[in-house]
Parts: sequence; C-alpha cells; structure tokens
Amino acid sequence: MLTLKSIYDRFLLLAKWLLKVTLIIITVICPSYSFAAIKSSPSIEDKIGQLFIVGFDGLEVDKDSAIIKLIERFNISGVYLVDIDGEGYARNISSPEQLKQLISSLKNYAKTKRNQKLFVAIEQEGGAMNSLHKSLGFNVGKNLSQQRLGFKEEPLLIYKQALHQGKMLSHYGININFAPVLALSVNRNSPVIARYERSYNFYAKLVAEDAAAAVRGYQDAEINCTFKYFPGLGSAEYTPGVNIPDISRTWSDKELTPYKLLINSGQFCPLVMVSHVINRKLDATGVPATLSKKVINILRDELQFRGTIISDDMTRRDILLYAKGGEAAARALIAGNNLLLYVGHPPKQLLTLIPEVIYYLAAEAKKNPVLLSAINASYLRIQRMKEAL
Repeated sequence: MLTLKSIYDRFLLLAKWLLKVTLIIITVICPSYSFAAIKSSPSIEDKIGQLFIVGFDGLEVDKDSAIIKLIERFNISGVYLVDIDGEGYARNISSPEQLKQLISSLKNYAKTKRNQKLFVAIEQEGGAMNSLHKSLGFNVGKNLSQQRLGFKEEPLLIYKQALHQGKMLSHYGININFAPVLALSVNRNSPVIARYERSYNFYAKLVAEDAAAAVRGYQDAEINCTFKYFPGLGSAEYTPGVNIPDISRTWSDKELTPYKLLINSGQFCPLVMVSHVINRKLDATGVPATLSKKVINILRDELQFRGTIISDDMTRRDILLYAKGGEAAARALIAGNNLLLYVGHPPKQLLTLIPEVIYYLAAEAKKNPVLLSAINASYLRIQRMKEAL
C-alpha cells in the first residue's frame, strides 16, 4: 500500500531524474547553457561593479595594488587615467612606456582575475584639456583646442586631429575618450567652458557639424568617444567644485540642439556624460541633472539616444551637496545613468567609498525593484558595449 510519504519520495526521485535528463539535453544542444554556465551567473554585487569607472593613484600596479583589489573583489568595469588631477595629486601618467605598461597590467589583471574586458578612459579634448602631453613624450600632433578648431571652419582638420588622437589613445590601450564637448559658447566668460576654449562655436548647427567630424575621426580610430556635458554647460557662470552649479537663469533649449542634430543624423558617440548642473527649466525640483529622471528622459525619450549614459565625477562637491555615497549612486542609476564615474579627490578615499557604495546598492536593490531593474538594464547595456572592444 502506497503511503503519502512513499508517493512524495517517488515524485521527488522522478523530478530529479527529469532535471538531470533536461540538463544533459540542453548541454548537448547548446553547450553555452550548461549547468556550469548557469551556476556561474554574476551576483548582484558583480553586476553593480560593472557600473563603475574608477580613478586611482599610481604609475604602476601589482596584485596588491588597491585598484587591482577593487577589480578582483568587486568586478569594477573600468579605470579613469589622468596625469595630475584638479587638486594637484600626481596620478597615472609619466611617459609613453610607463603608460603602455600600466594599461597592459590593468587589462591582464582584469582578464585573469575576472575574465572581463576593462574600460580604460581618459580626457583628451585638445588644447589645455589633456592628460597626454608633448612634454611627456607623447605624439599629440597639433592638439588644437575645440575653439581654435571651430574658428578655422575646417571639418577635415577636426577629423584629422580626432583620428590622430584616437589612434594614439588606441596604441596605448585606451578605449574611451571623454570628448568632444558639445557646449555652445554662449557665455564668453564662462569659467568652465570658454576659459579653456572647450566650445567649437556659438551656433548649434556649427557645433554639431564640427562634432560630427570628430566622431568620424574617433570611429575610424576605433575609440569610443563621449558627448559632454548634457544638458549643456556653455552658459555656465560657476566654477565646478566651488560654486553651486545652477544654470537655470542662463540656459536655453538651443543648447540641446547639437545633441538632437547628431543623434538624428546617426553621427553620435556611444557615450553621453551627464553633468551635475541644476536646471530648473528642465526639472523644477532643482536637483542636479545627474539625479534627475526628467532631464535624462529628455536624452532617452525625446532625443532617442540609445547608447550608454555616464555620470560626471560622483565625488565632486557639486553632487555631494545633494546626495552622498550609496544614496547618490542609487538615485543616479534610477534617474537613468548606466555608468558611474568616481575620480576621487584624494583618490585614496575610493578604497573605502567604492565598497560602501556597492554594498549599499546591493542591499537596496533587494528592497527596491526599480533600482534592481536599473542595475540589470545597465549591466546588460555595458556588456553589449564591451563585446565591441
């Protein structure tokens, strides 16, 4: 006579047998979906780590270096390299030979420790805004600022400079350049744009034409370029990191026009960087654009940008006035950022900050389905981008 327990035991045995047969069939038909592959799917912490590009201090790395430990423990997606940061800290670049060895080591550790391709980002706009300099031995070419290139009204010259710079970056293993700037030269005394000759022109159409030439150059050099700083900084009157970045009074919607023209024409970078500016014309709440779903929705829904959205440096005072640590990161992801940039001033603070932020996001994602969805969507977008590296 069959008891309830014996029926249950037979059912359990049958279920295990069916699962085993199913896994065997799946493995034979499609080896990439083997049980081992399912078992090794990334954890939520590993997914979150892929949403970070991190700055660090050091001209060389080894297995005990802080940045390598972050890559190994938290699956960090990429690094940001700079010669000397805004507060005078020596960082990552001293010579061509040193830079090539540093990047090779970083990529090797990412591959062996995490089986991941590594984003290696830099800022090489031209003119004064560079991390690679002729004085250090780099072949930067003419290296004109965007303003000087715009004044010449020669898109071919812009293309050639972007191509040359892009090939130089690729030679050293860099795969992301945070350039070009799409700002309109609205405020000729702007301490953030005009002072450093970072705008091609006052006229939106000409800015779009010049930026399109730069995009073609970077594309032909096989380097990922970045449009910045959305939704526009050309009218800014503030000094980043010093004054509150409010452009509500000076900004106008013509500052969106270069983005609109380039995205509609198909001549766009795979990345757009969102700034920490406050723009009450776009979001009446007065939160920084980085934390504003309303502002980022303009880029996604109205302008139909389908690439990757990256935040400006999340350690700057501009953003810390409104949110800090894990809370700022969560709000930025929910708003629509896919990658979070952490440069660090000083960089040593990132050794404790990054783990704290990742743990916070992992815990919060278990309670907040909106955040979890944002993390998963961003992770998939970043993996697709890395497939092309």
